[in-house]
Amino acid sequence: MSPELASNWVALQTIVRETDVVCRWGGEEFLVLMPDTQAPDGLAGLDRLRKHLVGLRLAASEPLLRA
Repeated sequence: MSPELASNWVALQTIVRETDVVCRWGGEEFLVLMPDTQAPDGLAGLDRLRKHLVGLRLAASEPLLRA
C-alpha cells in the first residue's frame, strides 16, 4: 500500500461510524459495510465519503479523483 493510500485509509476510518466497516476489495476497490442502516442514511454516509475523497491523490502516479 502506498504511503498516500495508507494516510487516506486512516482518514476514511475517522469519517465512517464506529459500527461501519471499510475494507479493501480487490486491487483498487473498497467495500463499506453499514450494518443496521436504512437506505437514506447509507446514502448520506456514502456522500460524506465521496466529498472527502474528491480531489485526493491516492498514489503519486495516479490522477486526482473526481466526482
